[in-house]
Amino acid sequence: MDQMSQIQELISITGLPQDQAQMYLEMSGGSIDLAVSMYFESMDQGQGSNQQNFGNQDFGGNNQELSPEKLLWPDKVIPESWKIQGLEFDENNPLGLKQHQNGPCGPLSVINAVLISQLIKNDNFDLNKKVTDEELTKALITILNVVVQQDQEYIICYYNSLNEIKQDKFKGEQQAFQFLLKNLNQYKIQGGIVLFLYSLVLTKGLDKIKEEVSKSGGELPLIVRPFNICVTDLIMLMISGEANGNVGDFSQFSNEKIQVNNRLGIGLLTSVVHQMNIPINDALLTPQNNVFILHGGEHFTVMFTLEKDLSKEQIEFYQWNGLKPGGPRMCKFLLKTKGDVIKKNIEPQQYKKIHTHYKPEIGEFDSVIQANSEDKKNYPNNYTKWNYECAIIVHDEENADFPPRPQDMPKPKLYEQGENKEGPWRCLACYSKRFKTMCFGQNEGGDVCQNCGIKKEHCGWSIYLPFEKLPSSAKRSLRRQHGPKIIGILETKWPSSDVEFLDKPEQPTI
Repeated sequence: MDQMSQIQELISITGLPQDQAQMYLEMSGGSIDLAVSMYFESMDQGQGSNQQNFGNQDFGGNNQELSPEKLLWPDKVIPESWKIQGLEFDENNPLGLKQHQNGPCGPLSVINAVLISQLIKNDNFDLNKKVTDEELTKALITILNVVVQQDQEYIICYYNSLNEIKQDKFKGEQQAFQFLLKNLNQYKIQGGIVLFLYSLVLTKGLDKIKEEVSKSGGELPLIVRPFNICVTDLIMLMISGEANGNVGDFSQFSNEKIQVNNRLGIGLLTSVVHQMNIPINDALLTPQNNVFILHGGEHFTVMFTLEKDLSKEQIEFYQWNGLKPGGPRMCKFLLKTKGDVIKKNIEPQQYKKIHTHYKPEIGEFDSVIQANSEDKKNYPNNYTKWNYECAIIVHDEENADFPPRPQDMPKPKLYEQGENKEGPWRCLACYSKRFKTMCFGQNEGGDVCQNCGIKKEHCGWSIYLPFEKLPSSAKRSLRRQHGPKIIGILETKWPSSDVEFLDKPEQPTI
């Protein structure tokens, strides 16, 4: 059964919209049964309630010993997707770690990113290269080096003959490396990722992780429902040595810059910054190595390039996704940057000033209402050729509560109302109040709005604009909505970016 047939079957069972059905299918690794189970589990429990129930047990507040199980897992039970996951490479893409089910993508992506960055740095990179045990062990030890405290021991976990997790302690990196190398086969089979996570959190110190998560406003456990994926606190623990999931460049509550010690030298780009309205931290935006973790919301993948100059107008990138149904795939694509790259964020005060909503001027662009239906039929896969129905500002009094635009801020582009033509039209007075009245202002004709009774010449009407005449903010929004999903992540570093997929036309899963 192909992917679209699977999506349609999942829709028939759950009633989900197509995009959500596709998401659940991707999260389940292509298993319809698991996707259905995950959907109904999320409906019954939900991520928030699971964290609440876990917190009401014996986590830290009842004088009981903190354990890796309490720190990591929902209900202190290792999810199946983590139990079956080892550090195994794909047969057709020997540089990419394969993922069986949704869940372990975060740590797998960090390990894969470190491995690739080390191969590139050592001039030993080849897409068809088979990774040696020494190279994989080096990547794992490099991550443990980030969390080990000065004068403290490395803790390396392994399975005994009864399949119980045991641990040994080592004073130095070389001893830890040799022991890990000797036991690496246990990390390459089912349960291997669990061994590494236990080694990671025990080496760092459980109480220290709990303290850092709490201090930064996060919550335990580090793996959360409904999809059993890790929170960014765990990703940042691996990258910086501190379990602080705040990846923005400054605090949401102040103008204070957040300092991140990116000890792995790999980047992190995430679409979450669009929701936070805070740019990604400088240390993650411009890493030492041109290898990035991509966070699409519910999944982590790896992106990298051999190009050193990320300001070039065209850059060849690779993106690895080890999870079905979008993967396993090593996607090769051409990033077209137009030379527009963010190397360092502007100061928080200036950023907030630019992104403040000021009192708009008459004729200023308000929003895209919808795309022209005929254009969508004629150019179904090219949103840049569509004309868009748009609302502009026509009434000054409705925006009186916003602060005035500072004199040193650039003036917005203004649009003409245009000719008052006969035929169907949309009342902008009604449309501006749509969230209160649920009236969207459509009229079949006439000079007076059938909804509010205001004359057309006074209430204003919507206009149509081609894509190229839209303001840049509207273009970015439409790119995220209709373009390849990877664009929404890439534009956090390359604001004017576009992509061309070189291996096959289908856009990759992120």
